[in-house]
Amino acid sequence: MLSDSLLPTPPTTTSLEQKITKALSQASSRGEANGAKTLLILDHPSLLLSTTPSITSTALSTLLLTLRSHPSVHSTLLALPADGPYLSAAQPDTINTNPTPIESESAAFAVQQAHNARSVLSVRELGTGAARDVSGVLRITRGGKSDADVKEWEGLYLVGRDGGVKIVE
Repeated sequence: MLSDSLLPTPPTTTSLEQKITKALSQASSRGEANGAKTLLILDHPSLLLSTTPSITSTALSTLLLTLRSHPSVHSTLLALPADGPYLSAAQPDTINTNPTPIESESAAFAVQQAHNARSVLSVRELGTGAARDVSGVLRITRGGKSDADVKEWEGLYLVGRDGGVKIVE
């Protein structure tokens, strides 16, 4: 679905909404017998901001609100890039005083989604580079729509030579 944006005629938010809503309805009809709800997982929807000129951060946020309100959707999980280049336009103290439109839209979208989230899970490498016993920081924080039941937590993680990950508090 999202790969359609790389075709000569990129999608609009309306066409994306129709395709995803159709898929949600089909998934819902398959799971209705056992009362299953759908977990909507969107991996890097902000890619549309750089590949589809007609889609803005506001339009994409509106699309996500519409999808979240679909009767079969129980929860939504977004995987967004939030490293320096994506968020530099949202940070007034950064060196980048003249952000590109893509940087501005990406930063606006990430910030909007953090404000709409119940919780935010972030993973980042150490600023000083990887150490032998620690690769980076894993952090869970409350989002803007958080309930009081979200427990904030921060820990360290280590990526082993075998690719396995160990979490250290």
